[in-house]
Amino acid sequence: MGLSKASFGLIRTLKPKPTIFNSKFPMTTTSRAFSSCIVEPAELAKALEANPLLPNPGTPRVIPISAEWYLPNDSRKGIEEFGKLRIPTARFFDLDAIKDHDSPYPHMLPTGKTFAEAMSEMGVGREDTVVLYDSPQLGIFSAPRAAWTFRVFGHLRVHLLNNFRIWVEQGYPVEKGPVGQVVRTQYPIAEPDLSLVSSFEEILEIAREGGREGVQILDARPQGRFLGNDPEPRPGKLSLAVNNRDTAFLHSGYDWFLGKIRTSFWTRSWIDLRAF
Repeated sequence: MGLSKASFGLIRTLKPKPTIFNSKFPMTTTSRAFSSCIVEPAELAKALEANPLLPNPGTPRVIPISAEWYLPNDSRKGIEEFGKLRIPTARFFDLDAIKDHDSPYPHMLPTGKTFAEAMSEMGVGREDTVVLYDSPQLGIFSAPRAAWTFRVFGHLRVHLLNNFRIWVEQGYPVEKGPVGQVVRTQYPIAEPDLSLVSSFEEILEIAREGGREGVQILDARPQGRFLGNDPEPRPGKLSLAVNNRDTAFLHSGYDWFLGKIRTSFWTRSWIDLRAF
C-alpha cells in the first residue's frame, strides 16, 4: 500500500499561516499541579474534592475534559456518548470540530484562532489544569491526541486520566443528561509549537531515505487496518512504520501499557525502548 496524506491525522499540512449517579465528591477548583502527566482516578478525585469548581474562570481550576471520539464507520458519536455518561462538570473536546477547516485531510491541527475560540467556548482558561479522558469502553484512545493539541498550543497544565473505565468501575461520580452552560473565557490566541509536529513532507522524506537515525515512526492503528486486511476509512500505510498488533492497551491501565512496551511485541518490533 502506498503512503497517503490521509493516513497521518497528527501531521500538519504546510500552508500559510445532569443526572448524578453518586456524589463521592463535589467538583472543584485547585491550582495544584499533578506529579505526572498520567493521573489516576483517586488522584483526580482528591484534587477535585479539595476545592469546589467555582464559576470564576479567572481562578486556576482542574477541569476534566472528555475527548471521546469514534471512527467514521462506528455509529456512535462522541458528543452523544458524552451526554450519556461523563465526569460531573466535564467539558467536551470535539476532535471533529477543533481542526484545520481549510485542509482536505481529517483532523489536521487547528489554527491558533480556532483552538482559542474552542477553548473560550468550553470555558477553559489558559492557567487551568486540564485532565483529558476517553470513553468508558475504550480506556485510552483519542484523549492523548487532544492532550497533544493542548501542548502544541502551549497549554502546559495537561494530563491524561488513567482512565475513565477505571473511574467508573471504582465508583467515582458520573452524570448524564444535558450539559449545563459554562462561563465563557477569553483564551489567548497562540502560535503552534512546530517542534512538536512533523509535516507530511518531512515524514515522506524520511521514508524515501529508508529511515533516519534517532527517528521512530509508530502506527497506532489495530494490526488489521495497518496490514490492509480490515476496512480502512483512511487507506494507506508507511512502509517504515511499526505497528502494535495488540489492542488490549486501549482497555487496560497505563501501568499495563508500560509493562507491555518492555516485553515481547515491542522487542520484536525493534522499537527503541530508551524512548520510554
